[in-house]
Amino acid sequence: MDLYLNPKTAFAASFMGHCNLLSHETFQQVIALENVKEGFYAIRPENIGINLKENIEYTQNNYYFKGVVKRIIPQGNTIRYTVVVNGNLIDVDTLFEVNNQLTRNDDVYLSIDKELIIYFNSSKKIS
Repeated sequence: MDLYLNPKTAFAASFMGHCNLLSHETFQQVIALENVKEGFYAIRPENIGINLKENIEYTQNNYYFKGVVKRIIPQGNTIRYTVVVNGNLIDVDTLFEVNNQLTRNDDVYLSIDKELIIYFNSSKKIS
């Protein structure tokens, strides 16, 4: 569990399970902010919230961004959605629910708790 939740390198993060591993340039495009620290950012797909409606109760603890569903991959009790955000592909995993499925080309709103983003300075984790 510690290797999965607190990997020491970007390689360990991707080896121990799927993650969106983003360069600082890509991360900056996705969250639409300037002055992002150089390095790499790992975001686990299950840690990203996805909704058809924009969340009107924003908090400072989360990043929020809009995207479009490009690909849908059922994986048993989960569904992996690949979402295009500012030209970048982001994987999002959700539990399968019969009455709550998205379709290709749906506009969606994503959210991620800032504390669940793993930051690496080059190949080493520093926070």
